[in-house]
Amino acid sequence: MKFIFAFLLCVLLAANSSAQTETNDSETVVEEIRLMRASGANGELGEPTTIFTTTDVPIYCAVALRASDKAAVVKMNFVAVGASGLKANTLVVSVSYKTNGRETGVNFNASPGAKLWAAGKYRVDILLDGKTAKNLEFEIQTSVKETGKAKSLPPTKSKSKSRKS
Repeated sequence: MKFIFAFLLCVLLAANSSAQTETNDSETVVEEIRLMRASGANGELGEPTTIFTTTDVPIYCAVALRASDKAAVVKMNFVAVGASGLKANTLVVSVSYKTNGRETGVNFNASPGAKLWAAGKYRVDILLDGKTAKNLEFEIQTSVKETGKAKSLPPTKSKSKSRKS
């Protein structure tokens, strides 16, 4: 009798865990977030990075999704964590897209309201159906183009004293 009870309990637990796995597989899941800048004259995207300059406009965000059988709203929040001239955790850009359930990726891009980004620390939050799924921190540094190239000092004339013996 104990053997039958233990066997039935194992079967029920296995069925329950199998049902949970099926539910999780049908949900959209964020696999990866990649940030990139345009690198070529034709606007090709460069390698993924987490360091940008203030002149990298726009910044591109590729979100890799695990395929599922249901649609989902994917939202990108571009947040200034600690950037000059902006309050901490300021929402800079927010964009959303509704998938059809068969898509394995969503691409976003973000541009500042001004001509250039403010230098500092930022974060991209990816939300699925209103819930934070994944985030990625990155940095925007002051561009050499913005500050001007470092000025080199002209050579100084050294005064030489000659000794007469």
